[in-house]
Amino acid sequence: MDSTFSTFAFNSSIMLQDANQPFYPYYPNELIDTIPALLSLVLTFAILVILILTKCYTDPLHKMVFFLILADFLFSLSLLVSLVNTPSSSVECKTTIYISAFGRTSSFFWSASFAHALMKVMEANNFTPVERLGKYYTTFSLSLPAIIALVFVSTPLVVYNPDGKRCGRYVTIGQFDYSYFLLSGVPLLLSCVMSIYFYLRTGWHIKSFLAKESGMARELLVLMVYPATMIVCWLPYLIWSLVYMFIDLDRDLAVIPKFCLGLHGFLNSLTYGLSKKTREDLKMLCAKSQPADNSQQTEPQATVTQELSYVDEL
Repeated sequence: MDSTFSTFAFNSSIMLQDANQPFYPYYPNELIDTIPALLSLVLTFAILVILILTKCYTDPLHKMVFFLILADFLFSLSLLVSLVNTPSSSVECKTTIYISAFGRTSSFFWSASFAHALMKVMEANNFTPVERLGKYYTTFSLSLPAIIALVFVSTPLVVYNPDGKRCGRYVTIGQFDYSYFLLSGVPLLLSCVMSIYFYLRTGWHIKSFLAKESGMARELLVLMVYPATMIVCWLPYLIWSLVYMFIDLDRDLAVIPKFCLGLHGFLNSLTYGLSKKTREDLKMLCAKSQPADNSQQTEPQATVTQELSYVDEL
């Protein structure tokens, strides 16, 4: 089966080369677009360790953040693997890009799931909806991306270029690639639209919930940071990829959109992973490691107000 799969990809590559189509590599090959991926890898790993130490699994929304950051970690790791280990076959390309595509799509879908969960928490004023919908979030954000990634690497969208020893795809200039847009662009656009809608709904609930509080414009503005991260990091790359189908652009121009997408894990770690609640949990963990005093400290219970720390102060 592996032989047939590799032969199909190799034949597709030869066919595309005969058509004199330019090869577009997926992974960064310059220092400027490698640095953001390295920053994302380091910070996502650090946040994962912090979330584990602070027992994120005890909090429904924090548990979702853990899987979101884990997806970003896998994506950042796949970007840098090719620099350490130059691919030598189609199988290596497809394996690495499968991890990349899964991490990317899973991060998108977890972001949208988190937005929906936060909206439900505010509507119900408790965590019951998140616990009840947990299995659906998992299916949507883990199982579905796994299937999308498998389909992605099973098409000629992922080929191995033996001359440059790079993983990528061949692009037909002047022809819109519907398969690439469906498997790469649609998940991003869908996640952005869903996230914006859910956060707008959440914003109205927060405004009603804290009607007597001042400075609500700031909290509602911070809500938009979450989908804005996806848009800022991925929209330039998507636009560049779509334009490249019609115009043979200078490949040096791809440095900017690749730099942006490399920062996705880094910015997600700052917005989701380093929320006010996470910082408070980390302080509590550090305090527990200090010699205990004679006074008794009660463990604060998770409330909806506590979850506003995600949008209160980053």
